[in-house]
Amino acid sequence: MDEGGNAIRPAQDPTKDGHRFDNWYDEDGNLFVFATTPIIDDTTIYAKWILLFTVSFNLDEGMGNATTAAQPVDEGGNAIRPAQDPTKDGHRFDNWYDEDDNPFVFATTPIIANTTIYAKWILLFTVSFNLNEGIGNATTAAQPVDEGGNAIRPATDPTKDGHRFDDWYDEDDNPFVFATTPIIANTTIYAKWILLRSTATVEVNGGSFIKGGVGENPGTEVAYIRHDFLMDETPVTQGEWKDVMEKWMTDTGSTITLPSPAFNGNVYAAGATGGNAGWYSNLQPANTALDSRLLPMETLNWYAAIRFANILSLADGLDPVYTVKGSADPADWPLEATRDNYLTDWESVEVDISKNGWRLPTEEEWEYAYKGGHLSLGYDGLPNAGKAPANYTYQLYPGSNDASDVAWVWGDDDIDTWRTQEVGGKAPNALGLRDMLGNIQEMVGTGDMNYGANWDMNITLANNNFPYPRGGFGKWNAGHLTGFRLARTTEWRE
Repeated sequence: MDEGGNAIRPAQDPTKDGHRFDNWYDEDGNLFVFATTPIIDDTTIYAKWILLFTVSFNLDEGMGNATTAAQPVDEGGNAIRPAQDPTKDGHRFDNWYDEDDNPFVFATTPIIANTTIYAKWILLFTVSFNLNEGIGNATTAAQPVDEGGNAIRPATDPTKDGHRFDDWYDEDDNPFVFATTPIIANTTIYAKWILLRSTATVEVNGGSFIKGGVGENPGTEVAYIRHDFLMDETPVTQGEWKDVMEKWMTDTGSTITLPSPAFNGNVYAAGATGGNAGWYSNLQPANTALDSRLLPMETLNWYAAIRFANILSLADGLDPVYTVKGSADPADWPLEATRDNYLTDWESVEVDISKNGWRLPTEEEWEYAYKGGHLSLGYDGLPNAGKAPANYTYQLYPGSNDASDVAWVWGDDDIDTWRTQEVGGKAPNALGLRDMLGNIQEMVGTGDMNYGANWDMNITLANNNFPYPRGGFGKWNAGHLTGFRLARTTEWRE
């Protein structure tokens, strides 16, 4: 080497097991700068080494990736956290821990020996939602939940035609408390539904019948019903009314005042069930063991009944029968009908029974069904103009010549106190309809009449050769002896 010249840095660094080459240094331990250090004597340049330690990742049966490979780390340096977490079936990666089970802090923990860092896993359980034939949504999909953690309540309730979602329940039929129930195994949570309408319907084919009384003073006028229709087997119950109206009020935010059904002269305690159910209570008077949900709905007027009918029609995807001021949506209707406003706010109610929605039966439909419809002795097929039924020897009562078989009325030995009874407790008529006589009178048609004797009527009066007593009924009026059942057209014929 020329005196005063510069040494040439080796093109390739040396190697040493377990070390990383740091740099070249002079005999005084200073960094040797090849480009600017003149050589003026024989000179030795020294390699300096940094001790390396290996940082390994114990995946505890998990599956790693390129970033979880072992790392060589300078003595005193820091390991680099893997950019991608490992995975393990049925588990969630928690974090990296040291051999003493403390969280490993990559940024501040110096590596001073060969080191193993351990993956910690949290066991996952699957929480599934059994919709019980309902329709789910994105929030009712199965959830992976940490062992001991809590499932998340679906943000959107499932739906089911003809039902109102009640709540989520565990396998023992107890309400599932999401916030406080630890998940310690794969878990199924069950949707429970409240049937909006528990009332069965019967099919009634069109036909002709003799209007008026039976027995000693039979009628003579022939009436014709050319269309087919369904009719409720029993009157609408208080439970059905409550379920349908509570859901509708919740969905629409309506603030209408609901009717207050009476029970043996006692109005239910207001607000006993909370929420929108201020008109209804599950509490029973001390003198009865009857189930209030199965009692016929009463103490409501005709306008409340048609609101209920349209609400059901819309819920069932049917074409509503009633319109008020041009709208078939009950949410657009006036809040309530009273004696003072029914001629103004409700003056434009229109009824179209050719539509397939729920409605009150017409007067003729009700009488025809009362007498057994197409299954009665007087049925003579679809009507022909001017042709009377071949046989019109109707039974005195709807399904029997003995009123006590089919009717709850005053004087009936089966009644221990005067009151309405659970629907369906008496024998049916030929069509399968029950409670057509006794228990509760029923609104029909356009609300000007109500048919069927109620529990407060003398059975002799109920007979009187006219087993479907009719009375004038103000549409706005609400009586505790009057309820309703629904019908709907299934095949319309002009």
